[in-house]
Amino acid sequence: MAADLKVREDDVLLTNRYIYGSYFENLDLPCQVLLKDDYDDGEPTDEVVEAIRRDMIEHPQRIIAVGGGAILDVAKFLSLKECIPLTELFDGTVQPCKGSELILVPSTCGTGSEVTNVAVVSLVTRQVKKGLAHEALYADRAVLVPELLQALPLEVLPIVQAI
Repeated sequence: MAADLKVREDDVLLTNRYIYGSYFENLDLPCQVLLKDDYDDGEPTDEVVEAIRRDMIEHPQRIIAVGGGAILDVAKFLSLKECIPLTELFDGTVQPCKGSELILVPSTCGTGSEVTNVAVVSLVTRQVKKGLAHEALYADRAVLVPELLQALPLEVLPIVQAI
């Protein structure tokens, strides 16, 4: 997959430690790698999105996200020109505008987040979980990699194999 995408220095790969170690670590990718587990291991929050954005390179060409719904949702926000503070997007004081190409690679089956224009986050200061739907949150490409599903729990695999 990384070879097909021709990963470059101005790309950002967002994933988790398990996926990175299993599929990407030995590839010596030239891009910036950000691991969501370095920030938290739960559902995305505005604090996590903003912390990752602050650590991210300026003006990445592409955001490549590989993981479950939480990682894909964080990546959707990161692909926008402005996402700090995130609350301004929800308040409507900043309009969502795509800043980077967004490539989403799901590692689970379920919501289909990779093909929706919705991203969900908990706004910690407001103690509320909200979704934002906007055209700018659509992925430019969704890539399905069957090998990423091999680590799904056994009770899920028969359903995936039947599809």
